[in-house]
Amino acid sequence: MKNKVSILVLVYGPHHELARRCLKSILQNLNPKDYQLIVGANQPCQETREFLHSIRDSIDVLIESSVNLYKSPMMSRMLEVADGDLIWWFDDDSHIKSPEALTWWTDCVAISGPEVVQWGDIWYVENPTPLAGAASLQEFVIGSPWFRGLPPPSETVGGKGVTEFNGKPGGDPRWFFATGGCWMARHDSLKYLNWPDPRLVIEFEDVILGEAIRQAGWVTRHVGQLGVHINDCSRRWTESVAHEFALSRIHTS
Repeated sequence: MKNKVSILVLVYGPHHELARRCLKSILQNLNPKDYQLIVGANQPCQETREFLHSIRDSIDVLIESSVNLYKSPMMSRMLEVADGDLIWWFDDDSHIKSPEALTWWTDCVAISGPEVVQWGDIWYVENPTPLAGAASLQEFVIGSPWFRGLPPPSETVGGKGVTEFNGKPGGDPRWFFATGGCWMARHDSLKYLNWPDPRLVIEFEDVILGEAIRQAGWVTRHVGQLGVHINDCSRRWTESVAHEFALSRIHTS
């Protein structure tokens, strides 16, 4: 394999069964010589702590917090110690189903041009609710250090730089993003973006990452799930959740 991969797994709270399933799927399916394993544990329960320490020799870096730091702050700590050219992110409700999964994902990287910096299962959302501290997601983007002047998605004329959408006057309101349960990205691109944005805690971090990548002139490529079950737990992800937030999935032929 050309590039070393850092696998980052975020586990949380009382959900020791998810932590166990996710991490066992990595240890049982992949060759440890092919990756660096970093685990971030937010407010882990006793069962999770015991499990993590039972496999401690298989974890390169374990970051434990007795309080919930939430996703983005913990991701920052994990990325600081990652040394792979590629970052393969896992929420604990995603897990590997095939021993070929890592090869399939890195093969996608190998055939991609330099403008492609992230790979995953792409969805989109229209007109998401504002983030805390911003009147709109558009305001959040425009006030970001990674904003490069591209009009963000909006249903108003000029959204994403278009004046007509679906045959009617208006902008393109679609925010495309790789679902946060599992994605792969070039590490140097995340460093360039100073990702995660320090203003983010847990809300819309995957949606905002998709826009930050677009602002930089880069691309997120849809590769589906490729040997990984992503968001495979009703605790976080159900069709009703997707409906509530008006999420739509990208399908490829």
